[in-house]
Amino acid sequence: MTKQSFSDQYVDKNKKRDIIELTLSRKEQEIEARKKDILEIAAELFAQKDFHGVTMDEIAEKVGLSKGTVYLYFETKENLFFSILIDRTKSLMLSLKDTIQSEVSFEASLRDFVFTFLTYFQKHKAYFKLMHSEKTRASMDAHYQMHDYAKEIFNQFNDILAELIKKGVADHCLRSVDIFSMVKMLGGILNNFTYYQIFISSTMSPAGETELIIDLFLNGVKKAEVTEVLHET
Repeated sequence: MTKQSFSDQYVDKNKKRDIIELTLSRKEQEIEARKKDILEIAAELFAQKDFHGVTMDEIAEKVGLSKGTVYLYFETKENLFFSILIDRTKSLMLSLKDTIQSEVSFEASLRDFVFTFLTYFQKHKAYFKLMHSEKTRASMDAHYQMHDYAKEIFNQFNDILAELIKKGVADHCLRSVDIFSMVKMLGGILNNFTYYQIFISSTMSPAGETELIIDLFLNGVKKAEVTEVLHET
């Protein structure tokens, strides 16, 4: 049997999550499907133009609904824009949680975690770039709402990272030092790589960057011979 690459495993996990939808009633499924369609179409339009360049009429036309029906799901365009952010980040948090499995090694979980993180932001690069530029132009209420939600997601992300680090310590792959310090270290590396990917440029694939990040986190940047000398003294 051919072993799946971690990129194939990432795709399979997202397919498995769709099974959850089968537990919903038919009407609930239709409502959720329609809401998802609106979110996806709106995200595409926002990414192609900008927040102020997209109208609710245009979104409704693309989805194939009346504007009044769209307003039944989302009271304002600002609310719709924020709902895309919530949908995107919730999906990311679920995917990251899936990478920390007890039956696989720490290094396999770490590789899956980093690859999932980088791939997600590459896929939704246009939207997150737009969100960053538009947050300063949002209303005061929306600005505070996004700020509070960003803080909540940041804490969730750090909690998931902490579980991953604890797994590494338990598997004797990481030193038993302050967990939060290691969370800040790995989180800082990931956030900086993602920033370059979204706002500047990246010449490496997510798979290539994944291996580089793992090497930097586990082995540091010192040459091997220098590290050996330091350990001997």
